[in-house]
Amino acid sequence: MKFISLPSNFNNYQYSMSELTGDLLIQHGKINIRPYTLYDKVSEALLFCDNPYELDISKNPDSESEPASKKLRNIARILVLLCRVNFFLARQYASLKTRVFPDSAHAITYFHSITAKDDINTLCLPRTLFAAKTSSAFDKEGVIFIGAFLPSKLMHAWIIENGIQPDTRDNSWHQFRPIAAIC
Repeated sequence: MKFISLPSNFNNYQYSMSELTGDLLIQHGKINIRPYTLYDKVSEALLFCDNPYELDISKNPDSESEPASKKLRNIARILVLLCRVNFFLARQYASLKTRVFPDSAHAITYFHSITAKDDINTLCLPRTLFAAKTSSAFDKEGVIFIGAFLPSKLMHAWIIENGIQPDTRDNSWHQFRPIAAIC
């Protein structure tokens, strides 16, 4: 999966993200951000991040129709563990596709069904990587964004796929400024 840095200037600081560690990098002084070429799907998804009211409404897929599988539970557990230990390895593991779900909405619904409800904010990165790994539509239509709640050091991950933010339980993603994209 391709990592794309989207550095952002805010209050005389530049915020970016380390591709290897996943750490938020902060530099004092505004830095000229070189114009860069983005994939079309990243550019389109960024427009939705700037204008979330233009997204289509995501409907929560029926969790009863999701496959219950020990393999899927293990994939989720491995991603949770890897995200705590090594950002780079978590991304590499997620890039080894196991297409089970038609789209990210189904994958995220399944992930929610096997994790505790209290973990919605702490498991955002494993949840999005799980969706990217198991969704058939992600490669063509999906982008993971990792954003920072500036000027704090809070970070959050979410997906935009085909004009939809597929996680119906995530109500805070639009408060974060994208500083990295993974597609």
